[in-house]
Amino acid sequence: LQLDWQKSRSIAGLSLRFDDPSREDFVSEILSRKRKGGDEPQISETDAKLAEARELVKKGRDDEAIVALNGLLLREPMNAEVYLLLGKVNMRRAEIDRAISYFKTATFWDNRTIEAYVALVKIYVERKECQQAKTYATQANEALAAVDRSKVDYDALAGDVSSLQRLVDKCSI
Repeated sequence: LQLDWQKSRSIAGLSLRFDDPSREDFVSEILSRKRKGGDEPQISETDAKLAEARELVKKGRDDEAIVALNGLLLREPMNAEVYLLLGKVNMRRAEIDRAISYFKTATFWDNRTIEAYVALVKIYVERKECQQAKTYATQANEALAAVDRSKVDYDALAGDVSSLQRLVDKCSI
């Protein structure tokens, strides 16, 4: 079989699914993509759908947001932001157990998702589960140290995290 392959680039009864493109075809495709894109960064379809879902959540259109976010989960099941947004929608709908599950999943996929920690602390303080609240407050403090200051409003996040400690202190009283 190996000798047949080396001689004729085929094996009797088997055919290749595709032929390797020639170098010229490959180079021309790369150059045409560069000309089309220009200097603008290309936004992937997933990023565009995620931006659309963010807007739906912001506008309070929960049913449409859930459909969009579930579609995103099929494409990218490890995206922490999708789980964070689903948690926010479920919080707004008062489906607390489901929201907790989504927030925990968001922190699993990205342990720097401070908004999820903040929400979890608030939920557990309200439920008077002080040990859980304390655990997530500690994790929020740790995540704050690793956050990229150029991409987020660090002062607002730091304020949220410092308020968590006061909530936890009130919980244990």
